[in-house]
Amino acid sequence: MDASMEELRSYFDNAADRWDIANHCKRENLKRIVALSGLCRGDTILDLACGTWVLTEYLLAVTPNVIGLDLSEKMITHAREKYAATTACFISGDFYAFAQKDFDVVIMQNAYTHFQDKEKLVLHLAKVLRPNGRVVVAHSIGRERLNAVHQRRATHFSVPLRTVEEEVKVFAEKFMIDFAADEVDFYAFSGTKR
Repeated sequence: MDASMEELRSYFDNAADRWDIANHCKRENLKRIVALSGLCRGDTILDLACGTWVLTEYLLAVTPNVIGLDLSEKMITHAREKYAATTACFISGDFYAFAQKDFDVVIMQNAYTHFQDKEKLVLHLAKVLRPNGRVVVAHSIGRERLNAVHQRRATHFSVPLRTVEEEVKVFAEKFMIDFAADEVDFYAFSGTKR
């Protein structure tokens, strides 16, 4: 059974205070995710389902135009506290109601499995990206470990991550996927909008 938007928001609001401790990511994986984005100085990036903004310092090292969007107001509150002195912008809200467009890059780091309707997600990603804009879907741990963690803690709030070959098929109509990795400690795919 799919979680409602309110259930999902409540789940992540309740997890926000301990998020940074419970979700430690390897620096090399975070750098790898940013490298996959092809981000350039001056590009505008949407860090979708950004949580408490684990990627922010890496994104801001490349461009000042960083927007973080998360359903959880408490996650955004933590992000604002950590990065108040930067150019980053923080927004709490539903991605499907988010109207800003023409992003150069959208990154989803450790969030893809919480979007239960993948076809709807792909359509909205294509809508918010500029022509030839880039999408990066990444998890800083491997698929098997991620699925095991979600099986224990978040079954109602996530869908199992399939092989990268299976997941990229959902993106094929709207995106030209040019990178895919399904490794023991890293999972990602990326590509440009058709």
